Amino acid sequence: MVTTTETPDGEGLARVETRLESLETMISDIRNDLREFRAEIREDLREIRNRMDKQFLWVLGIMFTMWISLFVLIASFMIAIINKLS
Repeated sequence: MVTTTETPDGEGLARVETRLESLETMISDIRNDLREFRAEIREDLREIRNRMDKQFLWVLGIMFTMWISLFVLIASFMIAIINKLS
């Protein structure tokens, strides 16, 4: 229960209005901070995605090279075996 002692000139109401304005300012500041934080998070996520894309391409390139090398190795063994048998 909130009790206020009102003076005839409305001093209590003025204090409440002042406090309300102060709270509104604090909430506005918090909202702005959250917007900035979200923007920073989005930028960080964008950078992480770009790095992951680059690393994924490196992995694909390495795997492709490995499969080609393995195919060439197996083909050369098969050719060597066929040549020995004939």
